[in-house]
Amino acid sequence: MKKKFLRSAVIALLATGLLASSALALPFNERDQLIGPLPALQAILDDFTTMGTSIDAVNDQRQEAIWVRSGDWDVDVVRVAGTGTSAGYDLGIYSFADPTKKYVFDTLDETGSSVDFNIGESGNLYVNGNTIGSFGPAFGFFITDGNEYFYTEDDKNGGVAHALAYHLNGIEYSIPYGPDYFRGKGGPDDYLLAFRGNDGFTPVFLVEDVRPIPEPATMLLFGLGLASFAGLARRKKK
Repeated sequence: MKKKFLRSAVIALLATGLLASSALALPFNERDQLIGPLPALQAILDDFTTMGTSIDAVNDQRQEAIWVRSGDWDVDVVRVAGTGTSAGYDLGIYSFADPTKKYVFDTLDETGSSVDFNIGESGNLYVNGNTIGSFGPAFGFFITDGNEYFYTEDDKNGGVAHALAYHLNGIEYSIPYGPDYFRGKGGPDDYLLAFRGNDGFTPVFLVEDVRPIPEPATMLLFGLGLASFAGLARRKKK
């Protein structure tokens, strides 16, 4: 009985590990120039940051790939860079629970353009106040070029990294928008996402009011729960 329970627990934890790894993005490390090259990602980050704050394209990379909205606010998304050729890349979100559920923000095509979305307690997605439908609380981002999709989760890109995340907590920034500038200071729930498509251009987006899901801790607890249920089921059967 104990051996069977232990085996069930191990299997559940192994499955949990696979699930947890799928919700993380791997850093580009020294490959940051692959996102560029005109201009390189570091140049975009330097133009974005102000007041002595900065973001290192290589060393400040994060592993977050899946988020939920934070607090009671809408999630705001602003296009920071990537017009012209790279404006062909549209940003979208997909459901972590069901990746076939996708929504593309086709109005995010110029620097400074923005959208907001909200996922209610029931899991419904609302974009700019319009009801889209059932989606689920956790989501990732992607860019699309025609029929091709490039996701924040590396495993959905065949193990190839196509997105980088940077935490903006305490970072001051400005985004040129026509004659004006969109200025602000990043908080603990703000991130910058940089994508790489096939042509090497870099669409970059500011995402406000999101919180990464606690991976892999949540999946570990989920796996322990599965193992416990497996043990109880076997005990009840006996």
